[in-house]
Amino acid sequence: MSLRGVAVSLVDHLVFGGLRLVYRDREVTHRMELREGRYESSQFFQHSRLVLARSERVPLVTPCDILETPLRKGWRQFAFQSPMVTPHPKNNLVLNRYYPADAPPERPIILFVPPYRIGNWMAFHWIARLIAANGFPVILTQTPYHMDRQPKGSNPGEHLISADLKKTIRGFRQGIKDLVALINFVQSRGRRVGLMGISLGSILSAYTLCSDDRPEFAVLIAPVVRPIRSVWSSSLLAPVRANIERLGYTYADLVKIGKLFNLTNYEPAIDTERILICQAAYDQVVSSTDIDRLAAAWAPVQRTVYDQGHLSICVDPALYRDIFVNFLTNFR
Repeated sequence: MSLRGVAVSLVDHLVFGGLRLVYRDREVTHRMELREGRYESSQFFQHSRLVLARSERVPLVTPCDILETPLRKGWRQFAFQSPMVTPHPKNNLVLNRYYPADAPPERPIILFVPPYRIGNWMAFHWIARLIAANGFPVILTQTPYHMDRQPKGSNPGEHLISADLKKTIRGFRQGIKDLVALINFVQSRGRRVGLMGISLGSILSAYTLCSDDRPEFAVLIAPVVRPIRSVWSSSLLAPVRANIERLGYTYADLVKIGKLFNLTNYEPAIDTERILICQAAYDQVVSSTDIDRLAAAWAPVQRTVYDQGHLSICVDPALYRDIFVNFLTNFR
């Protein structure tokens, strides 16, 4: 590994360690029964595709459903009720920020989906402003159980990724439905739409792509190709793994449901040449082997590699130069 690789890997480890100290999730005490036959059968695989990747019937979000604020400081906030109701009322209100751009109305609006553990808007406000400054309107959305959608007393993402496997599956389904609802809303106003996500946001965007052919394009930054593997090997998700092991699960147990989450088991509903995968060469969450498998499964998907880690790729100027100059030019 190069000196740069050591440096960015160290940054990842330090930040992940800090997050583990700051966010101490409550322990899950009940376990989901992983029945051998059900989770290895072709019937379950087909069921998995329906459970996770299918967009199902999502009510059209119309302007009358939107709670909207006036334009201020370059953005406007709006919210709608999630198509999927959970026991946590705060999580059921999907808050978004719209950043207009100096662009013709036929220019696609980018739905920007942030990563795991994000607790406030400011962490990715600057990226949304950067995208808008480069001529693409942006909707920065909140994923389930993050930011304003966190139940009182919980940490960002605590109820989305945990040892409660049933709740995790439901949370991913809700994230997909919320994105489909946003696509409905954007298209109801006569606008084209594209997707851009980072880490958790990229996998939610990718699942949506596998069930909805309306996005013009997608940019997947550090996509978590095999979430089960990342939970087991990443220091960021070490507390989740520890809780899983306390419940008596082994990695072999979780592999039984791995096919439910693995991106390589799904096919995009759009032309894969309109998908850009941005890979971090020194990623501590997603292995290069996983990205290789995804690129092969989704060929001829576009792919770029950066000498960065899982976190530092988000601030690499080369990343945004490639996205705006080399990729999104085709969709202006």
